[in-house]
Amino acid sequence: MTGRIAIDWGFRKPSVLIMAYDEELDATVICHEINPKEVTTEQLTTLILSIAWPRSLKDKAPSDRIWLDTGVADKAGKARNDQTGQSAFRVMRREPPEGIGVPLRHTSDPIKVDILNGVQRLKRAFNSKKYLITKEVWEKGERATGNSLRKALLSYGWDNKEQPKKDGREDPLDALRYDCITFNWNDSVVDQKYKPRSGGRGRTRKVTVGGGKTRSF
Repeated sequence: MTGRIAIDWGFRKPSVLIMAYDEELDATVICHEINPKEVTTEQLTTLILSIAWPRSLKDKAPSDRIWLDTGVADKAGKARNDQTGQSAFRVMRREPPEGIGVPLRHTSDPIKVDILNGVQRLKRAFNSKKYLITKEVWEKGERATGNSLRKALLSYGWDNKEQPKKDGREDPLDALRYDCITFNWNDSVVDQKYKPRSGGRGRTRKVTVGGGKTRSF
């Protein structure tokens, strides 16, 4: 299976999801997560390498690992050691043990990085079973003393401004959102609806919806 990694740098508590794409299921399986506190980029690298390793350098791995082929991360995030997100990207790209040996992708597309767009796309991906979670990850998430994907999913909510609440438990879902907008994105009416406005009047766009009807946006 193709291995992927998704990282939300965080400031004090980064979140890392390690996944594998199953061609038979046509789904990405979340098979491990790392949610430490107060770590530098170098320390986070060590934690990742204890579980995953770049496939291109598997002959140098100390033992069997989850083999990584690609990854994604939040470009705007900052690591705990006050490096910028871009600096953390460079650190991670180095060969083990200094980095994870995998170039991490990111996007600055204003439509894709819009939080509401990402949340809506992630919801659709879950509904269509594009993402699956192993039983082990789900059960460990309940017992975790810190953040976990399970806690993030079960506590997710909205404020009175129709924005996701920031309660400190959302970091694993932020990492998954970055993966989703990179590897599970497609255009739709919802995506266009939530396009950030830059001021002034934009062009009217007609989109065909159910029943052959058209709507203007």
